[in-house]
Amino acid sequence: MALREKPGLLRGQWPGIALAGFLGMFICGGPVYVAGITTSAINLSLIMALSPIVVLLFSCATGRESISRRQLVGMAIALAGALLIITKGQASVGTGLSTGDLLALLAMLGWAGYTLMQNRVGRGVSFLARIGLFAAAGALFSLPFAVHEIWQTPSAAFTGRALLVYLFAGLVPGLFAYAAYAFLGARFGAVSTSLSLYLGPVVSAVLSILFLGEAPTINLANPENAEIPVMSRPTSSAWMLSVPS
Repeated sequence: MALREKPGLLRGQWPGIALAGFLGMFICGGPVYVAGITTSAINLSLIMALSPIVVLLFSCATGRESISRRQLVGMAIALAGALLIITKGQASVGTGLSTGDLLALLAMLGWAGYTLMQNRVGRGVSFLARIGLFAAAGALFSLPFAVHEIWQTPSAAFTGRALLVYLFAGLVPGLFAYAAYAFLGARFGAVSTSLSLYLGPVVSAVLSILFLGEAPTINLANPENAEIPVMSRPTSSAWMLSVPS
């Protein structure tokens, strides 16, 4: 409605809208689903929970938001724990990383950038309209990859089960999640809103155990490389965060 009444309302903002769609809908959207092939649901949520730290660092560097000492300490602890889990306790960085972990890191950086941009571009329209614009931009970036996959495996892309997955992905982690995140971002700011991602590992741990059977198990890292207890599967990272080692 606002665009109909004022066609030039978003003049000069289209590059920012395209960038927000690229970061939040394309970079954060696609790699997460591909990452799930080689890493676990809990590990994905733990890596995505690093996003508030990136938002915090950028906000502090640019002076956009003030950060309390309690927030700094909490994020430092979260970063240390997440790095320990991602590397699986290995002494050398990168030893315990899977392809899925790296893709999740890329998606996390995209989400951090989107968090910082979502309420700074597309001003003058409602937050639902902004999400629609960002989603349209992200869809354009995703279109070549979607066409390629459909061309390669049309039998997998057009099934009843696939259509249900598309509907669920479009509504639950799509429209509903992005709309709620945009509303919180407009009301509480980028840093405070990004802290809500710390709920992700807890929820993912419960759901993955209930529906995916990703029960936590423990083994020890090679004693020649490290003496840190690590998980035989990254799905147990939430347990490691909650129980002192």
